[in-house]
Amino acid sequence: MHACWLCCAVAGNYADFIAFKSEQKAAAAGGDAGSIHERQWYTDYAKMSFSALLFYGYVFVLGLALYFALRWFKSEIKLSNVWCIYGYSLTIFIPMAFVCIVPIGWVRWLVVGLATGMSGLFIVSNLKQTIYDAAPARALMLLGIIAGIHAAVGLLLRLYFFHYRGAPEAAGSG
Repeated sequence: MHACWLCCAVAGNYADFIAFKSEQKAAAAGGDAGSIHERQWYTDYAKMSFSALLFYGYVFVLGLALYFALRWFKSEIKLSNVWCIYGYSLTIFIPMAFVCIVPIGWVRWLVVGLATGMSGLFIVSNLKQTIYDAAPARALMLLGIIAGIHAAVGLLLRLYFFHYRGAPEAAGSG
């Protein structure tokens, strides 16, 4: 899991750097080289902190909440199993982070959507039977909540880590 948050933060910062360099080239070609060359690019360390908070919080806090909810429904699932399922589900985000360096908006949306979908499917398929055994009447609701929160995390990844300044979405480069 350590690799997941690190890859997203590093790849997001590297892609910001590439976008900054592209802006410099475009400004130089357009005759506005003075103002853009006076600016300097800086690493966004807030992305590192937020990435660690997002991934560790997602796995540990959400995993703990799900564990207690399932225990309330008399499930015999172990906390370590829930944490492992959530942790392993994040491995797909490592290659996704590097593919998202590509400065084409629709490619980033597609890759993040596919990674989020595959990861969410992994979580739901591994917890489905346990949830149905513990709470058959509320299983669909619990699975829907799990999938919805996972989709929100995927959207947050795309919008926070892989949305670069100066790269408009409509032009296909955002």
